[in-house]
Amino acid sequence: MHIKTILTAFLPLAGLAVIASPPAGATAPAHRLIPPAVTFRHVKPGKTGRPEIIVPRDLKGAGRLGGGNLLYSGGPVQQDPRVHVLFWGSWWTSGCSDTQNNGGGDETYLYNLYHGLGTSSDNLSPITSQYGDSAGTHPTFPTLAGQVFIDWAADCTDPPASATDAQLAAEAASYADSLISQGKTIGANDQIVVVSPSGTNPGGGFGSSYCAYHNWTQLTDGTYISWTNLPYIPDQGSNCGADMVQNGYDGWSIVGGHEYAESTTDPLVNLSTAWSDDMGFEIGDKCAWTNLFLQTTSTGTFAMQPEWDNRTSACQPAATYPWGAIKLRQHSTHCADDFGGSLVGSTKVDISSCDGLARQRWVTYPDGSLRRYLNTGVCVNIVGHRTANGALIDLLRCDGQWNQVWVYHSATHEWVNPMSGKCLRDPGYSLVNGKQLQLWACIASYGSEQWTNI
Repeated sequence: MHIKTILTAFLPLAGLAVIASPPAGATAPAHRLIPPAVTFRHVKPGKTGRPEIIVPRDLKGAGRLGGGNLLYSGGPVQQDPRVHVLFWGSWWTSGCSDTQNNGGGDETYLYNLYHGLGTSSDNLSPITSQYGDSAGTHPTFPTLAGQVFIDWAADCTDPPASATDAQLAAEAASYADSLISQGKTIGANDQIVVVSPSGTNPGGGFGSSYCAYHNWTQLTDGTYISWTNLPYIPDQGSNCGADMVQNGYDGWSIVGGHEYAESTTDPLVNLSTAWSDDMGFEIGDKCAWTNLFLQTTSTGTFAMQPEWDNRTSACQPAATYPWGAIKLRQHSTHCADDFGGSLVGSTKVDISSCDGLARQRWVTYPDGSLRRYLNTGVCVNIVGHRTANGALIDLLRCDGQWNQVWVYHSATHEWVNPMSGKCLRDPGYSLVNGKQLQLWACIASYGSEQWTNI
């Protein structure tokens, strides 16, 4: 494998540069290579699974919605989805020494698509957050990096004309191994997307039995990873989504978004299945090729399909969590507020005059956490795991621990932390804007701890 690194997006850690996402239509970073090229050996994966496909539009049947809601089968989900894209072959505009300079527009579209997913402007990804696993993990957004895109590269070795599933798995594993050799951690949250050039038939059934599929493989160190076979989608025209919403690139985002959502909610499909219905259909399968729409993110506007929402038992283009303000019942002009609307921990949760802004909108998640609407990566948190009266309440990255769990008691109108048995309170019932909320022993008659439900 002769890999050219194209771009890497890092978390804002000391000594690492953050590369900002370009606006829609910007030149994909495939045209700005970071030398030097490094040769990595192929790594044979230990095993691979049976792929979970998205059927071509022409093969979509009336029964595609499957049987009812998604059911949990015990497997893991991805809490912090991270996408690594590999363009396979010299066909691409990838900067390989023998590059054929093709697919520049496709690269730009995919670059902008993945940069927009998992951000605060992505309304589709939070649908997946309702699907947790046995460890209490739920996908959260924005992702830790602020986007699902992490890095991408080009393998300058040309792929077979019809790569087998095993060869695709080996390619994904080899890219994962190269990332590990660079000191990166690759594991349960990572998705490797292998993008093949035009004129190839990766997997042997492109266009005849699938448009793309996701699968898993095992690295030599025993790590399981999720990977996606993403063929050159425009080769199949409208059969795989081209010009179905706005332009010839539509299939990339319809199909790519489908596989991204399924890899998030069922990364180890058929090995340790997480979420599918009683007919085996996953979150994207149940809505494939139905009610296609345009989603606008910070990086552009993209054709997408809806995903299955268990809350409404229907395909939805955005999360349907009931949301609203948490208000003091006797002074309903005062609301719980994400102070400053920064969406990052640690910021305080205070009492402020209700203004209808997004920072005062909250949702209750299945794990009992209180989160900002559509910005689900941070939770209402008891500072320092304290249980003494007066413990401060802030916002912190969701971690599934007891100090982020809340239950609303409708009879007393209290938000209670079950582990401590104490309540969320506006200290002193001051009604002063900016006063930080605290944890106190529950006294049902106190108006300072009586709230409206969401």
